[in-house]
Amino acid sequence: MTYGPEVSKKTLMDRIILYREQNGLEPIDYLSDVLENYWCVLPENIGKCEPKELPLGLMDYIRGGVAVIKNYMYSSFASQETAEKRAKQCAGCKYNGLLEKSWVDVIAINSVGGKRTAQYDRLGRCDVCLCALNGKVFWSGKVPATEEQLQKYEEINCWQLNILDDDARKLRK
Repeated sequence: MTYGPEVSKKTLMDRIILYREQNGLEPIDYLSDVLENYWCVLPENIGKCEPKELPLGLMDYIRGGVAVIKNYMYSSFASQETAEKRAKQCAGCKYNGLLEKSWVDVIAINSVGGKRTAQYDRLGRCDVCLCALNGKVFWSGKVPATEEQLQKYEEINCWQLNILDDDARKLRK
């Protein structure tokens, strides 16, 4: 089974885990089952599989609700102008990969309130940070980076160098 254009479940899970770690987000409990359920309810897959029952208790629902509220309360985005500049740079970047659109891109766009740039169709996934670029270009916070990522960002003079978190700035010195 693939999750988007030729992406295995394991690859997708690895990307999600790394993305969440790099962006200071909590891990998703039962990620494998969550992905399976999402895939099963897509219109083209109805009847092809049975969604899994997730072992959620009252506290899990409360935590999930709090996470959603935090996302809405504290969400702020880069301006459209800033996102357009970033997207233009990303569209021509050698690290812009996986140009085929999948539901991961839909999630990225939904995470920024449906905002899009003029480069929407030319953006995929950043092969350095593994983020879906259609959402990442609207990021207004700080970004973490490893030494290896910093080397690649510097090589291409990536816009993310301007918004590094304190730990990444120390690595860069």
